[in-house]
Amino acid sequence: EKKDPKLSSMLKSDGGRMQYMDGLFHTEIDQDILVRRSPKTSPKSSSVGNDQEALQSVTPKKEGVPEEAEKSPLPSNYWVSPSKALIEMNIRQSEGIGKDMTKDIDDSDKLIKTKEELVDSIQKKMDKLKEEKKELTKELEETETLGKEVQKAVERKCKKQHEKDKFKTYIGDMEKIILLLLKVSGLLARAENALQSLPEDSNERLKKMAADKRDRAKQQHEDAKVLKEDIEKRSGQIEVFLQEALSEEEFADYKYYVKMKSKLTIEKQELEDKISLGEEQISALKLSIPEKH
Repeated sequence: EKKDPKLSSMLKSDGGRMQYMDGLFHTEIDQDILVRRSPKTSPKSSSVGNDQEALQSVTPKKEGVPEEAEKSPLPSNYWVSPSKALIEMNIRQSEGIGKDMTKDIDDSDKLIKTKEELVDSIQKKMDKLKEEKKELTKELEETETLGKEVQKAVERKCKKQHEKDKFKTYIGDMEKIILLLLKVSGLLARAENALQSLPEDSNERLKKMAADKRDRAKQQHEDAKVLKEDIEKRSGQIEVFLQEALSEEEFADYKYYVKMKSKLTIEKQELEDKISLGEEQISALKLSIPEKH
């Protein structure tokens, strides 16, 4: 049985952009900031629990073997996470279906049934991710509303124009650097995956082209990190005059807005990446199932 190149390529796309975003932004919300915030400007979903658990909810937690697995004729290792199951299935396809490896899957019909069940499993998780994206988008909109309130307070209470200008520039640059890092992290992930996916017998010219593309993406990522550090250095200066001009609640709202803006923007991109990957995996699985089924 021939290896399915489309399915194989989908399985190699697990290393996404988020591995290159890890640790770049400190988005933890301090307890004292939450306590001091103005109740009238607090987004509805901004509870302490939500702030701490929002990112964890994106990735389904590992669970034990479900009850249906004990009754199913499918081997137990097909009840692990979809990505792991797909990888195992692809290995079996590429090496041929041996009796020792697949004693519970002794014909193509059962293998097809396994793929169909995997499609259903991934689709259910996709539906959950899409619902989470809706909730997160709403929270991001509420955070933007809070940001506008903070900006009004700065305009009203900061007496010096250059301080107002510094604040606006900093907020704008902060948003741009988050989007830039997400973009270049995605480029780097794709370039790295493309390089790692090349067959060992690929010609040297092709290997060099892929390596050069990866290196360019890596340099862009490093340059973006330097820009981020420069922007972060300005945050201390901004906080000095904001703390003097704003009330305790307004300053807490500012700190909360800056943290949540970064946090939610990154989380939204992570959700979108997972949804996109799931759609690609479903498409690849469906293409690998014969039309008569």
